[in-house]
Amino acid sequence: MTDAHFANFIAGIRKGEKLNAPISVGNIAVTMLHLSNIAWEVNRELHLDPTNGRVQSDPEAMKMWAREYEKDWAPHV
Repeated sequence: MTDAHFANFIAGIRKGEKLNAPISVGNIAVTMLHLSNIAWEVNRELHLDPTNGRVQSDPEAMKMWAREYEKDWAPHV
């Protein structure tokens, strides 16, 4: 992600500007980056569930899928 893409994303949120790339494309890029970091950290190939992209049969790797937030700071959807 370049600074220009990040600035565009923030402007889309704050000002409603048109995004240069769909959210779905950004999601795929960020998820792939996150999974590659997890694979690097555990030093092995990851096997993913094709329906949701989550790591299969690897509790150690899945611990890195999410994080613990300070009280009242967790994002809510």
